[in-house]
Amino acid sequence: MKKIIIDLIGIVVLYALFFGLIYLMAISSQPLLQRLNVVPASGSGDEYREGFRNWALIVMAVSLVATLAWYALAQWAFRVAIPVARSKRLIWLLWLAVTILAGFAAVFLGPAASVNAHIPALFYFLGGAGFYYLATILFSPVSYKYTPPGASALRFF
Repeated sequence: MKKIIIDLIGIVVLYALFFGLIYLMAISSQPLLQRLNVVPASGSGDEYREGFRNWALIVMAVSLVATLAWYALAQWAFRVAIPVARSKRLIWLLWLAVTILAGFAAVFLGPAASVNAHIPALFYFLGGAGFYYLATILFSPVSYKYTPPGASALRFF
């Protein structure tokens, strides 16, 4: 039980860092979006940053839900003794696909930029999928800690 609590706290701390990045990009007194010259296609910079913030929070929430769903499945639902079985990796990849789809939704449904539009798009994809990947590599339950691809090279505890 202690390991589960530590893992869940680790996931929350990791996503708090994600929120901190959203704060730096769009909410702080001198947002990074402004300093990186991300120019909105229409409307004011404040409206663009508010839309970016909202979509970034949606992507973060989807990524967090995917991470917690993977953790819950791996901790309490999976009963197979082979943690790197294809079926488990397929489920892990499906949750990754959900986070990537959230990034696509943010890019296509969120506010548009006319200059440096790649910066918010990268933020959505690297934020959503990247934090999901990092959280599952670092905090998957012990029985499935090597299921995420690359975990065996990074996770030694």
